[in-house]
Amino acid sequence: MNSVLLRKQWSKFVLVCHLDSDLGTFGCMVSSHTLLHRHCFPFLPHPCHFLTSIIVASLPCTIISFHRRCNMHSPPLPDRVAPIPPQVPPDSVYTRCYCEENIYLLATEFEARRDIKDRWEVCVAFISNAGKTVALWNQTARPGLVVWDYHVILLLRPWQAKNETADRKGAASWVYDFDTQLPTPCTAQEYIAWTFPIHGQLPEEYQSFFRVIPAPTYLSNFASDRSHMLGDDHDDVSIYNPEGRDHGNPNTDMPSLVKEREDARYISPPPGYPAICGPRAKEKGVKTNLMEAFVRMNNTGCRTECKIEEVETYGQVLDLEGFRAWCHA
Repeated sequence: MNSVLLRKQWSKFVLVCHLDSDLGTFGCMVSSHTLLHRHCFPFLPHPCHFLTSIIVASLPCTIISFHRRCNMHSPPLPDRVAPIPPQVPPDSVYTRCYCEENIYLLATEFEARRDIKDRWEVCVAFISNAGKTVALWNQTARPGLVVWDYHVILLLRPWQAKNETADRKGAASWVYDFDTQLPTPCTAQEYIAWTFPIHGQLPEEYQSFFRVIPAPTYLSNFASDRSHMLGDDHDDVSIYNPEGRDHGNPNTDMPSLVKEREDARYISPPPGYPAICGPRAKEKGVKTNLMEAFVRMNNTGCRTECKIEEVETYGQVLDLEGFRAWCHA
């Protein structure tokens, strides 16, 4: 007996199809906790080719169609179930305000796992813009709107097909953000919708760009001495504070720039482990390249006195629509 069981999830409804090539029957049922419909259809005498098109109504205005050309003597249909993304390791290291290092450590762990690398393309995305003022919603830093100078997330994108029976069309890319109020991981579609809900209506100075970098490139070339987090004991530290913003209403005004006194040497306490310097960065004698090579989205804002062509950057810079397309490519 050669049987194939296909299972497809539509929101709360499940379509289960059973193909029995020896008995020449096709079973199809739709369920939502309770059985709604079940049908069995005789097929033409085999061996032969046949075309099936079954329409099953689960609820009013809900119609599910299964349409496939089959060969009674062909091998079982390939497994088309989308891969399930890995959960965040329970022992993951997290340090507030050091998102680039949190993601570096997570990418290191994912790149070390063969089961992840075989299914997923691991990438890192820096979110910023020319003025280093990007508006994000649903962050744990505070309710409502937060304006970061930059933010960093990890992405898992299904690998492209290595054969004609499998591809990543329709499979979701997943986002890992240690500072989001959304589930981690969540699909890229959900992350974009809830983190950038009114992106097109924002002033240009608050719109986000995305530098997408393959994880191996990031792990090898990234270096940070954490100097960007140093504060001056005698100067005020400027931060963006969207005070009093309503978490449930994204249509808020831009936050005002306020001043806060910070007595600590670091604006936020650094991680307890040594500063990160990737192997290729170490070979080149690079001590820090966070802001120029990764955060910077254009040719302005270089802190060092150097020709801009001498600053090596990594990955590709995309606007929101380009990033959305990349996630679903």
